[in-house]
Amino acid sequence: MLAKFTIGTLAAALGIAVLAGGALLLARAVTEEKFVEYRMSEPQDAPIAIAVGTDGSIWFTIDHADAIGHLRNGRIERLPTSSRNIEPLGLAVAADGSAWYTDLGARAIAHVSSSGEIARFVLDTPIARLGRLAIAPDGAVWFADPTGYGLTRLKDGTFSRYQIESARGGPYGVAVTAEGLWATLQNGN
Repeated sequence: MLAKFTIGTLAAALGIAVLAGGALLLARAVTEEKFVEYRMSEPQDAPIAIAVGTDGSIWFTIDHADAIGHLRNGRIERLPTSSRNIEPLGLAVAADGSAWYTDLGARAIAHVSSSGEIARFVLDTPIARLGRLAIAPDGAVWFADPTGYGLTRLKDGTFSRYQIESARGGPYGVAVTAEGLWATLQNGN
């Protein structure tokens, strides 16, 4: 199930007073807070990673499913991926509205267009686990490889690997800025 927390402000009139030919309106703000839930179409679906597109649509991965989810205009779409996701933790939305995600079952990084077309970039190394994924300002996709103790960059169909020399564990989370790359070392404290 997907849930959205909304905060809205409503003006409620408390009273009107007439003072020296003028009117004074007293009002107070009332805040309304609530969750809006969207049920999955398949009862076994378990949404995992979530990301927001520039158009406000929501992308999400689905654990142990052969689909990726897309919520737009209040409707959940289940886009077939042709391979079953296993713990799909990495997900990011590009500036063009497409999404990138980790596809452990296919040992790949996958790209899905906003129309649902999927392209896979298969890794040439055995991967036991893939971590988070992020998109750099230049459009490159970076992802964490906790078991290989490295970070990998995918740009123009080419993988470039960068090892982390740390006895504290491989990277799990990744974020990219114009100035550099950040990573969390999950077991590194």
